[in-house]
Amino acid sequence: QGWPAEITKAADMAERISRALGRDYGSYLAVGKDGSGGDATESIRWSLCQVSSRAIAGRESYGSLRLVPILDMVNHDGEAGKFVELTGEERLERGDFLDADEDDAGAFVLRSRRHGRKKALRRGQELLANYNVPFYSPLDWFLNTGYIPPERAGIWTLIDAGLPRTQRGGLSRNNNAGLKAQTGAFGSGKPEIQVIQNRHSQAITHQSVGGECDRNQHGTCQR
Repeated sequence: QGWPAEITKAADMAERISRALGRDYGSYLAVGKDGSGGDATESIRWSLCQVSSRAIAGRESYGSLRLVPILDMVNHDGEAGKFVELTGEERLERGDFLDADEDDAGAFVLRSRRHGRKKALRRGQELLANYNVPFYSPLDWFLNTGYIPPERAGIWTLIDAGLPRTQRGGLSRNNNAGLKAQTGAFGSGKPEIQVIQNRHSQAITHQSVGGECDRNQHGTCQR
């Protein structure tokens, strides 16, 4: 079904959570322009979106998911520095970038960095951060943050199979009735191999029922 189905399922789940929280806690919330109460579902829905797209992950001892003022407004850049949570034991003499004490534990620090190196910002230049979610798929990015970063938005093209159609679904064989049956590993008759190529590189992904491997432009499997 693809993305539309997944997006619909995520939206339905968020709506169910919003309505359930609204029923349980709506009476404790001041909603509406005059603060007179009413249906809290819309306010809770908005709050869930803010937490999902803006919260920073940290150690459980201080809350595994936190909204940090100012830092929750910083946008993503895959080459920027990451949010650093202090332990309170950092020391300059040990190579840390600051001295910290136990009162600093749990605080987040964000430094302007680019490709792992210090980057000075000019007046008015934006401070960026690497959100550090390398295992997010493009769909994960879209559902959780509302957009897809450039490094995850490559253009992919389906490449025609190199084998004749009668061979793509598996071996042709004669059955007991003398008829030929072309069938895949699951008896579907559908292609078992799909090759996808990224236009921006020569890397090729080879997908099959047995797994996935990356092939370079010379056709060598890089497992």
